Amino acid sequence: IDAVRPEALVPRRLAWRSGELLIDGRPFAVPVRPSGRIVAVGGGKAGAGMAAALEQVFSGADLAGLVSVPQGCGRTLAGAVVPAAAAVIDGR
Repeated sequence: IDAVRPEALVPRRLAWRSGELLIDGRPFAVPVRPSGRIVAVGGGKAGAGMAAALEQVFSGADLAGLVSVPQGCGRTLAGAVVPAAAAVIDGR
């Protein structure tokens, strides 16, 4: 089960080296705004774990973002990616 945790899986597949995005070791062209900021947006049960992994992969880069996760799936992040408050849909 540890092999599929976002914290382990994302860094194995994604890397950021010298301003270049690598996916499975292959360079991927990323159109970067003049500011150079990378914005991550996501959601779901694994969203917080993926956001934590992105903070690790993109450490040193100008990373920002917002991740919406269900209640109880949140976690403390370094601050580059901010977890959104869970939407109340079912009356809880």
